[in-house]
Amino acid sequence: MITTTTTRVNYRYLDARLVLTLLLFLFFHSGLELNLRAQSPVLILGINHDYPPYEFVDDSGKPAGFNVDLINALSEVCNLEIQIYPGDFNSLLVLVKQNKIDGLVSPRRSHEIDKIFVFSNHISLNRMAFVTLVNRPVQSFNDALKLRIGVQKSDQLDTFLLRKGYTGVISSYNSMVIGLNALLANECDVFVGMEKQLEYIVNHYMLSSLKITTIQSPPVEYSIALNKKSAKFIEQLNYGLSEVNKSGLYDLLSKKWFPNKLKEPAFRTSDSKSLFWTWYLIIPVLLISLASIGYLLIRRRRVHNTLQEYNKVLENKGILLTGYMDAVAENFAIVDHLFIPIYLNNSMRRFQQHFLNLDTNTHGAFFDTPELTFIKNILPELTVGKVWQTDLNLKDEKQNDHYFELTLVRLKEAYGLCIKDITKQRKNDKLNHILLNIANAAISSSSLLNLYKVIHQEIATLFEASNFTVELYDAQTQTISVSYSVDSASNDNHFSAKGTLSGYTINKNLPRLFTLTEIEEMVKMGEINEKETIYFNWLGVPLIVRGACFGIISVRSYNDSICFSEDELRVMEFVSSQVASAIHRKLSDNEIIKALELAQEANHLKASFISKLSHEFRTPMTSILGFCSLLGERSLTESQYHSYLDSMKEGTDNLLKIIDQILDIAQIESGKLKIDADWVDIGSLIKELYLMFQMNPYFQKNKIAFSFSIENEPLLAQTDRRRLRDALGHLIDNAFKFTKSGSLEIGASHDVNNARVIIWIKDSGIGISDKLAETIFDSFRQGDEKISRSFEGMGLGLNLAKGFIDYMHGELWFEHNERGGTTFYIALPDHEETLTEGQTENLTSIESELIADYIWPGRTIVIAEDNLSNSRFLEAALTGRGLRLLFTNNGVDTINLVERDPTIDLILMDIQMPKVNGIEATKRIRDIRNDLPVIAVTAYAYNIFSEELLNSIFDAWLTKPVRTREILKILSRFLG
Repeated sequence: MITTTTTRVNYRYLDARLVLTLLLFLFFHSGLELNLRAQSPVLILGINHDYPPYEFVDDSGKPAGFNVDLINALSEVCNLEIQIYPGDFNSLLVLVKQNKIDGLVSPRRSHEIDKIFVFSNHISLNRMAFVTLVNRPVQSFNDALKLRIGVQKSDQLDTFLLRKGYTGVISSYNSMVIGLNALLANECDVFVGMEKQLEYIVNHYMLSSLKITTIQSPPVEYSIALNKKSAKFIEQLNYGLSEVNKSGLYDLLSKKWFPNKLKEPAFRTSDSKSLFWTWYLIIPVLLISLASIGYLLIRRRRVHNTLQEYNKVLENKGILLTGYMDAVAENFAIVDHLFIPIYLNNSMRRFQQHFLNLDTNTHGAFFDTPELTFIKNILPELTVGKVWQTDLNLKDEKQNDHYFELTLVRLKEAYGLCIKDITKQRKNDKLNHILLNIANAAISSSSLLNLYKVIHQEIATLFEASNFTVELYDAQTQTISVSYSVDSASNDNHFSAKGTLSGYTINKNLPRLFTLTEIEEMVKMGEINEKETIYFNWLGVPLIVRGACFGIISVRSYNDSICFSEDELRVMEFVSSQVASAIHRKLSDNEIIKALELAQEANHLKASFISKLSHEFRTPMTSILGFCSLLGERSLTESQYHSYLDSMKEGTDNLLKIIDQILDIAQIESGKLKIDADWVDIGSLIKELYLMFQMNPYFQKNKIAFSFSIENEPLLAQTDRRRLRDALGHLIDNAFKFTKSGSLEIGASHDVNNARVIIWIKDSGIGISDKLAETIFDSFRQGDEKISRSFEGMGLGLNLAKGFIDYMHGELWFEHNERGGTTFYIALPDHEETLTEGQTENLTSIESELIADYIWPGRTIVIAEDNLSNSRFLEAALTGRGLRLLFTNNGVDTINLVERDPTIDLILMDIQMPKVNGIEATKRIRDIRNDLPVIAVTAYAYNIFSEELLNSIFDAWLTKPVRTREILKILSRFLG
């Protein structure tokens, strides 16, 4: 049983509620609207100052365009004060990021833009298009991607072009007008932009020589973009856009700025329509559709009947078949069993005229030509339905090669003949084969010369290339060097690019073909030199890798027997990229090989140095150890005893000399060589060196005439006396070593004109060979690097001298003497003033330094040294100087001794000691007695501790091994 419940509705009560709800809604909505209107916020939007017809700044300096008018309309509809700020896109984007403006009008959306902005509903649609010259049309956008492309900077089309596969160079222009003018000036081949803007510019400036082609891609939507801070205005703007569209104002603006195009609304809003208006639209559409269907049915029946009648006529007369055959591009013919052509299509008639030299009406002689006579022997062998093919190589009227594919087929009562032009395919196959050979040669060729030969041979298979060159270009010096040349007239190997056809082509960065007439005209205009007129034809193609030109390949003709055409130019342009890659890769390989050879040579020199180092260390050490063992014998006489000591001292001095040289080299190479520049008396220094080397055993043994010469004393130079003394010592020692007999002279003079002091060391030795002259100042280099060499040493002397002089801002060079031998020169900055009395007293000679008497009676010194041999040496050096000597062998005992004995005047502190090292011990001693001088004695100053560290902790420091004179001089500073 089903029970039905009836609900009664009080309509009066329901109507009262609806009225109350409607009143409340209107009250709050009007209040809210009044509140929004009262606030009247300000919104600043940036527009592109040069993007017509959407947005730009007109001649009066005011913003104009479709988007500007739309923004003004939105400002009124939304009751929102919107200020427009014009500028270029990049500047506006920076202002948005800095929150100086609220957003942009119609930027192109991208990954970067989407991170910054919030977008409104789109305000317009636009498609991309490209522009070409009318006389040089481009069939498709894919073909345009192979050419030089220009874009407007603010269009942000780089990503779009790269996504489409473009790999060339994109030229950006500040405005579309500038870009289109660049297209007219042949600076680019294609200009890509937005269709509406291109149409506006072309029509506005009446550029009738340009053609606009739309790119088949989805349309681009443009919206108002606000930064995150102003995102709250998006809903208000969307509301305004809807109202502008409803009012028809949007369509009026479209007609104003796009009068020549039917403009579809950029957006539609869904408004509720009444049922009356719905049927008002549907009924006419239905009636029109029914009428159209009826008309199409009737029309179809009439066309069907007409086609039936027409086909019957064509079948009866055979016109349908012949019409189709005449329309095809391939050369087609039908011949009977007597080899007489029954039918020739239009293409075959042109073929026999151009390639067989036959009249179009001469059918009987078709197979009597030498090129096709072999077909008479082939046709009888064919059975019905059998196909036979072969290739033909024919020449046209200009004697250019063409390739064809000949196909024969046996019909029931005749023979079918088709000749297809495959010239382009064959040339492409040949070019690909050439490119493959060049690529393989780039990998397998042992040298650049072999690669150039392969490139020359391959290009010569395409056309006459008897005169062929490969030239490399240096962009810094703007010079050209000939890397490979097979040329009967040109002999230049290196020349300036300016004024040459090669330089002109490189500058234009485009393949060029010049005739004699063009070359003579360029000579008259001063663009190239007159000597270039020797060419009858000149064809050159730049070698470009990664957008940079590094050279050019060219072929030349010196008479009218060889004439190049645009076909050869296109071929050279086609192979140029592969040739450029191959040559550039081989050049890079050669640089790597040279670097490897230099590295191997450096390893060889280092290995040689280690071997020499071992020999140079073992020689003095053998002497020292040998004589030490002999000193233990009791039967030695006093003269033998002193002779052995002298030999040991000589060996020690040689060993220390080697160590000092290695340390100096390390400082020079690390850039840490310290120079103490002061005014030095060069004459005094030369006399000192003269006295010292007079005692050289090698000098005394070979009786070399050693002399010195000083002009214009005193000679002053601002330099480091000790480093200059070392440099001169190395040069004099080198001169002694390579002078078996003869003379050696050291001298100095004043070069007034150049304000410098010149020091020379002249010898009559064996001299320096031309091969060795290039590397004479390198480390570890010697005149004789064999194991059985005649001269001792490690090959560091000249390198050290060069390093010292360079650090002192001087100059070191050498010259060959006319009668044999070598003269080394040193140039240093001079000083024209004479020495003052105080300066003269400071110039201490070596003799006065050796006889100085250092005595400090009653003073106490602590020697903190854990090595017994070093401790004994310091004791021997300081004995007899009136000093009281105390000894410790670790840091803890040294600290305790300072605490117990307040009479200690100075400490000689070894850094590396047990328990507590010298650095930590000195820090603790400072806490006990801050006034107590502490002098570091260490063997690690050059590689572990920096000078700054040692100077901050110690009062002074000495590097082991130390000499007695150095110890006495530094003690005199603190003990008086």
